[in-house]
Order: sequence, then structure tokens, then C-alpha cells
Amino acid sequence: MQHLHQVFERVHDVVVARIVIAQFDANPRLKDAFPGVHLKALETIKRAHIRYAKAHRAGVRFAAVTQACRGIASWIALCVRGCLASVRAAHQRRRFVASVRAQVRIPRVAHNQDAQAEARHLRRVA
Repeated sequence: MQHLHQVFERVHDVVVARIVIAQFDANPRLKDAFPGVHLKALETIKRAHIRYAKAHRAGVRFAAVTQACRGIASWIALCVRGCLASVRAAHQRRRFVASVRAQVRIPRVAHNQDAQAEARHLRRVA
């Protein structure tokens, strides 16, 4: 009887509550003798189910948010890669033009001067 009362004192623990319910189902006289303990064990199990359901819903929401953030991060990474690729291509074009100018020794002129020089060249050719 002393051990039974020690178990009843720990009925707030889910594992102990399940053991108590199993014992009460196997021996209905115990359930009749200790109806309060039976109800406390049922309440403990019900609260455990509620906590599990809340945690499960929170986990589902967290997974959805995580997946959305992962998608946004992938999209941002693609945009950054595209920008870096265009900057790299522009830098390579500038280096190529600089190397060609160095080989041909074409003097650098301003944009409007370049257009005027091209027009003079076309007049000479024509």
C-alpha cells in the first residue's frame, strides 16, 4: 500500500499516469477505491496530448517559415551571383579593351571627341 501511495504522488508525470491508468483498467476495484487518482491520471495524459499538439502545430509553422526563408535566400543568392557575373564580365571587357588599345596604341579620347574623330575619319574615307 505504501508503494501504491508513492506512485499516486507521482501521478502528475505522464509515464506514471499511463502506468496507473493501465493498472486501473486491469483492476476495476482500484479505480473504484481511488477515483481521484484515476481522474488526475486522465487529466495528466490529456494535458500531455494538448502540449504535444501545440508543439506539433508550432513545429509545422516553423517548418513552413523555414522553407519560405530558404526559398527567399536562394532567390537572393541567384540575384547576387547574377550581379557579380555582370560586374566580372564588364571588368573583363575593360581589361580586353585596354590590352587591345595598348597593342594598337590607340589614344584614349573623350566620348564626344571620339564621335568627332570617327566623323572625320568617315569624311576622309568618303
